[in-house]
Amino acid sequence: MNRRRPAPLAMRRRRDRRGGYLLVEAIATLAIGAMILAGLASLSGLLLRAGDRAASRAGVVEVVGRTVAALRRDIAPAARLRWASPSGAEANAGLGDFIFTGTSSRLILARDVTGPDGLAAAVVTIFEVDRRDPRRRLLVAEAPLPREATGPRGLTLGPVREAYAGPLDLRFGYEGRGPDGVPVLRESWTDPASMPAVVVIDILDAAGAPAYPPVRIPLRITAEAACIDITKPGCSLAPAGSGANPAAGEPAQAEPAERPPGAPREGG
Repeated sequence: MNRRRPAPLAMRRRRDRRGGYLLVEAIATLAIGAMILAGLASLSGLLLRAGDRAASRAGVVEVVGRTVAALRRDIAPAARLRWASPSGAEANAGLGDFIFTGTSSRLILARDVTGPDGLAAAVVTIFEVDRRDPRRRLLVAEAPLPREATGPRGLTLGPVREAYAGPLDLRFGYEGRGPDGVPVLRESWTDPASMPAVVVIDILDAAGAPAYPPVRIPLRITAEAACIDITKPGCSLAPAGSGANPAAGEPAQAEPAERPPGAPREGG
C-alpha cells in the first residue's frame, strides 16, 4: 500500500506564503470596498440635501410668484380718490388728500371693487410687511370707504389676512416725476396732492441682498407719461373742454368720473 509522502518543508512554506498573500489582498479589497460604500453614502446624502434645497427654493419661488400676482392685481387698479376733509397742499381748493401714502413697509390706497351684486364700491386697502421675526409676513386688510372718512382712523377694517409668509423680505418703493420731469424712485410717498406712476417691490434675502429682480407695478390711472400729473395738458384722463390753457401752463380742471355712492369725489 502506497503512502503519501509528506511535502517537503520548503513546499509547505511556499503554500503558507501564498495563503498569506491572499489574506492581505482580501483585507485590502474589503477596505477599498468600505471606502467606496462610504463615498456612495456621502454622495447620496449630498444629492438628497441638494434635492431638498431645490424643492424648498421651488416652493419659495411659487409662493413669491403668487404673492406678486396678488399684489399686481390689487395695486394696479388704484383709484384717484380723496379723503373727505380738506388738508395738505390743496386745502385752499377744498380738496382732501389723495388716498395714497406709502413707506417701505406700509402702503395705503383706494380702489374700486365689484361686489357679488355686480355693483362697484370704493374700498381702502392697507398692505403692511411684518418684520418682527425672521419669518417675514405681508398682512392685508380692507375697509369700505365712508364718504365722511378723513383718514385711516375713520375706517372700520375687516379681518386681516396673511398674503405672504416666508424668509424673503418685501420692500415698497414709489416712482414719480421729479422737479426736472425725470422719473425718481422714492422710499416713501407722502405727497397729498399727487400719486406715483409706479409701485416698485424689492424682494430681498435675509442679508438684505436682492433675491429677485424688482417688480414694477404701473398704476393704470397714470400709465401714460403725461398722467404722472393729471393737472398737466396731454393726459387722456383730463376731458376735452376742461378750460386748460397749455400755452399759459394752466392746469386742466378735470372733473373726475362718477364715483360709486358713498365715495368722495376727487373734486370734494
